[in-house]
Amino acid sequence: MAVTPIGARSLSHEQVACVHEALIPEIRRAGYSVAKNRADADFMVLVNFTPVAGGSGGRVKITGLEPTAPFLRATEQGDTPEARELRRRQREIEQWMERQSRNSDA
Repeated sequence: MAVTPIGARSLSHEQVACVHEALIPEIRRAGYSVAKNRADADFMVLVNFTPVAGGSGGRVKITGLEPTAPFLRATEQGDTPEARELRRRQREIEQWMERQSRNSDA
């Protein structure tokens, strides 16, 4: 997960933990897993975090999805069954993220 602070220069460890605590259960509930490190991940979830003054909490907003280098290598092989399945998963995750974004804007 790549977290960008909004209205702050950097985030504390507590604020990053807050983002993880908010998103990881939702990601898992949707049927996806969270890799321990980027090398094992297919995608990076891009997130904006707007801190609340004087606390570790804030507003979390998913802003995008970025394929990792291993994903790009796996899908550059053309129209193989594996590449098609990875691209299908990418579309599925992007649709889930779009639904989450619409729900958070309501």
